[in-house]
Amino acid sequence: MGIKKATSLFSQECTCETTLAGLHKMITEDIGADSNYRIPVAIDGNVWVIAALKCRSPDSRVSAQFHAEPQVRVTAVSDYFDKRCNMLERAKFLPIIVFDGQRNPLKEEESDARQRIDLDHEYTALHEMYLLPGEYSLDEVLMRRKITIYPREDIFEEVIRAMREKGRRVVGSPFESDSQIRALYSQCIIDAAITTDTDYIGQGIPYTFTFAEGSGRVIVRVLSKLLKEVLPEKLSQQNRGRVRDINVDDLYFFCNMLGTDYLRHGLPGSGEQDCLRRFVEYLNCSDNIERELYVANYANQHATQDKFNKSFFFWKNAPAFLVIPNDDNISPRNAFLSNEYTIQLGNMSGVGCALDDELLEERLGFLPHTELRHNHPTAGTDNAPASLLDFFEIKYWSRTGKALDQIAKQQNSQGEVVVDGALLSFDFVTVPHHPDRCLHTYLSARGVGIDSIEDRSHLEAMVLEIHGYNIDALPKYVMCGGGGYVTNRIFKPNEGESIMWKRGGDAVDAIRSGEV
Repeated sequence: MGIKKATSLFSQECTCETTLAGLHKMITEDIGADSNYRIPVAIDGNVWVIAALKCRSPDSRVSAQFHAEPQVRVTAVSDYFDKRCNMLERAKFLPIIVFDGQRNPLKEEESDARQRIDLDHEYTALHEMYLLPGEYSLDEVLMRRKITIYPREDIFEEVIRAMREKGRRVVGSPFESDSQIRALYSQCIIDAAITTDTDYIGQGIPYTFTFAEGSGRVIVRVLSKLLKEVLPEKLSQQNRGRVRDINVDDLYFFCNMLGTDYLRHGLPGSGEQDCLRRFVEYLNCSDNIERELYVANYANQHATQDKFNKSFFFWKNAPAFLVIPNDDNISPRNAFLSNEYTIQLGNMSGVGCALDDELLEERLGFLPHTELRHNHPTAGTDNAPASLLDFFEIKYWSRTGKALDQIAKQQNSQGEVVVDGALLSFDFVTVPHHPDRCLHTYLSARGVGIDSIEDRSHLEAMVLEIHGYNIDALPKYVMCGGGGYVTNRIFKPNEGESIMWKRGGDAVDAIRSGEV
C-alpha cells in the first residue's frame, strides 16, 4: 500500500531505528514538550488486524479461534492490540486506534490489482477436506485453514470492545483511515502515527513508525529527513545544483507522479528517474502560478487526465471527520480527549469543504456526505438516520451503516458462560481435523487433566471417549486449572448429599456406572 515508485525513498532512506523511549524524546524535543508529555499517536487499526491474523504456525491460536466450530471470539487479535498498546502507554504514548470506513470509490483499480486469494475457492477446498477426513492429513487441513483467514467483521467488533474496556480511544473514518489520521494531525489531536503504509509520510505526517519484529524497537519514518536530506540529495543528482526547500505541498505532486493507491500509473514510460527530473522542473518554477500551470500541463499529458486530477485533489482534500469542540474556547485536542465535541464532515486538511456540491462532485467523482447517507439512510435506531458522530464513534460502521457483527460468549447446557472453545462440534469437522490446542481446551473445560496425554493418537482417543459420555463444560469461573472429571452437579448438591472427587480411571468408571 502507498507510493508505487521510488518506494525506498519513503520506506527506507528516510527511516531510523530507535526505542520507544528514544522516539518519545525525539518528538518531544521537536514539538517543545516536556519529558512527561503523553504523545497522542494514531494507530491504523486495519494494519494491526491484518498483522495479527498472519499466522506463522498453521496450528496458531488465531487459526484455532478463527475456524472454531461453533464460532468463538478471536481474542488473539485483541490481545495483539493490547500488548502493543501497553508498550506504548509505558513509554508515555497515548494510543488512538482508527479504523477504515466505506471503501473509496477512487480505489477500485487498486483494490482489483491487489493480490487476494479466492476465498470462495479456498473455503470450498477446505470443506471438501472436512468431508473426507480419511484422505487428508491434519497438516494439510491446518495449512488450508491458515490461508483462509481474513479480517472478519466480528474481529473488528471484538478489538473495539476490548480496547474500550481498557479505556482506550477507538474511532472510525468516513472512508479511509489514512485520511482520518491526517485530519487528526491537522487538528493537532495527534503527533505521530503507526502504520506500514507509505502514504502517511507522503501526506505530511511528521513521524510514522512500526514495531521492529521481535526486537522491542521501532522503525521510524521521519518527514523532515525526507524533505531536508533524502530528496535534496536525490534531486541534486538531476539538477547538478541546489534546489529550493521542499514543502509538503510539493511532496503531494511528487507522490502523484510516482503513483498512489488512487492512481497507480504516471505518464507512460515514466520511471523513478523521469519523475525526479520532472520534480526538479516543478521546483524550479518561479512562483505558485507557474507551478500550478506545470501541474496542469502534466495532467494534460496523462492518459487518464480526469483520473489524475481527481487523484491529485483527493490526495490533498480527502474526506475525513473533523472534531468540533462544544466550547469555542478549547482546542479540538482537548475537546476530543474530554469527549466534549461534535463531528463535522470536512477534509483531511482540517477544514470544512469550501466547494459547493456540484464542484466537489466534479473534483472527486462523488459527494462524500451523500455517499455516507444514501448508502444506508436508516442506519440508526427507530429508522432514524445514523449521525456522523455515530460513525466516528463506530456505534454504526460507516461501511455498512449497521452495528458490527459480534459473537456471543459460549455457554454450557445450564446457561453458564464457559471458556472460549469449550464447545466443539465434531459433526462437520471431525476429531482428527481439529488442532491440538482446540482438543486440549475441550478436555480442560471438562476437568480432564492433559499432562499425561502421550501423543496425538492418545489425545484423539481421549476426546472421543469423553465426548461419548456427553460431559458438560464447566463454568468459566471455576476453570482454574486441570483436574478430574466432574459435572455441574457437584456445584449444586442435593440436600444431604456429600461430594467425593474421583480422578482418572476411577472417574470414568463412575461416569459409566451412572453414579454422577
